[in-house]
Order: sequence, then structure tokens, then C-alpha cells
Amino acid sequence: MKRLVYTISILLISCSAFAQDLTDALRYSNYHISGTARSAAMGNAFGALGGDFSSLSINPAGVAVYRSGEFTFTPSVGKISIDGTYLGNNANDSKYNVSIDNLGYVTTISTGENSETGLVSLSFGLGFNRLGSFSMSMLAEGANSNHSILDYFTKNVNNPVINSDDLDPYYERLAWDTYLLNYDDQNQEYFNDITDNGYGQSQRKTTDRRGYINEYLVSFGANFNHKFYVGGTLGIHDIYFKENANLYEWDEKNKIPYFNELNFNTYLKTTGNGFNLKLGFIYKPINN
Repeated sequence: MKRLVYTISILLISCSAFAQDLTDALRYSNYHISGTARSAAMGNAFGALGGDFSSLSINPAGVAVYRSGEFTFTPSVGKISIDGTYLGNNANDSKYNVSIDNLGYVTTISTGENSETGLVSLSFGLGFNRLGSFSMSMLAEGANSNHSILDYFTKNVNNPVINSDDLDPYYERLAWDTYLLNYDDQNQEYFNDITDNGYGQSQRKTTDRRGYINEYLVSFGANFNHKFYVGGTLGIHDIYFKENANLYEWDEKNKIPYFNELNFNTYLKTTGNGFNLKLGFIYKPINN
């Protein structure tokens, strides 16, 4: 009689500290500055131009280009759509995002009446720019698979063979406790029913990500002769990332003995703060 193996659900919560891997390093260092609508329309090409609040996160000297005060507020609405192909099956998933990409205020103080030489003005900026967004949804599914997540679990416990009491409580131990992973006393190795019976199950993987990188900043700048601009920004980075992933495998054709379905969930949440100090310069050799 076929034995039903019901849902495995896991919530990955770790209280111990661990180092970042390569994926984390790439994810949190790859900035896509959203900033103001004007900056986004010009591809954030404000490193040498200045005069826009987004430039405070790119080249702080941009704050010194301002001739007067400005308040900026930039909401955004976007859609991210992802197409995927798995086992010959096409799938699509999308997510709408509503966010505030920029909020800031700049004020400029002239140092002398109608002064055009020497120190012309001082500028001060305060606010935040969004440096990155992680929001997206992904879906991949297909039928008649020739591999399973149980292959990964079985390989881990057989290389070398370990005692069942030492199984990873977040991975292999879950499969062991629900009879998805078994032990062969005669051959002294672990096995799973999907591999032994030739696969053929259907699979679906869904991933939902949310998060952002924001830079809260304070900037100062000075304008000399309307030719040389110098500025500095003290920035505080706020990082938030959350990922929910679900892998579902089921015997749609009802041909794998001792197996019905499994559901493997993972949850990851990362938060962090940091600070930076940026200095920048802009020089205009000619008026044009």
C-alpha cells in the first residue's frame, strides 16, 4: 500500500552569526540608484553635472552647483516580470512595486551680494536616495523531472555516511523524520524512494523577494567662481532583504511507490546598517 508522505515545512531562522557568501556580496554591492525623476530620465548621469539631489549619492560636489533651495519627493510605480523555462515548460511571474525613491531638501546660502568671484555660495542637503530594490517574484515548474532535492540530501549524508543523530536539523533531518530519507542497513547507505524508482515527479519552485538599500545622507558643498565645486556627503546605508522560497514536488502520475508529495520552504531575512564618507569635485574649464 502506498505510504503518503505529507508536507515538509521549514522556517530557516538562525541566531548565530555567519559570513556573507558571494551571492550576498554581489547583491548588496550592486547599486541601481533610483533618485529623482530627472535623474532617472538621464540615466543618473550626474557625476559631473550636479544640481540634482541624486548627485549627492554619486558625486557630493553636485550639491554646490545649486543656485537656490529645492525640495524633492519622488514616488515610483513599477512592474517586474520574469519569464522562465524549466523542463520545456514556460512560466511567468510578475510583481508591482510602489515605493519612494527620493526625499530631500537642499538650501543654498550666498556669501556676498551678487558675488561671482571667490567663494560664491555654500549649500547644504539632507534626505535620502534609494540605491537598490530587491522586489521580484519568480516561478519555474515542469513535469517528468529526472532529479529531486532528495538527491542533494542523500549525497550529503552518504559522503561520508553519518549517524542519523548528526543530520542537519534544517535539511536532512527533516527528510529523515518524515521517511523521505531512509537507511539501508545491508549496504550501509542512505537512500530515497524517488531515486530508487526512477523519478518522473512534477516540480514547482516559487521565490518571492522584497527589500531595498537606502542611503540617508547629509551633504555640504562650496561653489568657487562658478567654476570649481567641492562637496562632501556623510551617508548611512540601511539594508533590508527578505526571501521566501518554496519547492514543491509531487507524484502527479501516481507511479512512484512510497511517495506522494513534499514541500520544502526556506526563509531568509537580512538587515544591516553602515556608513560612508564621500568627497567630490567638479571643475568647469569653460562656461559652456
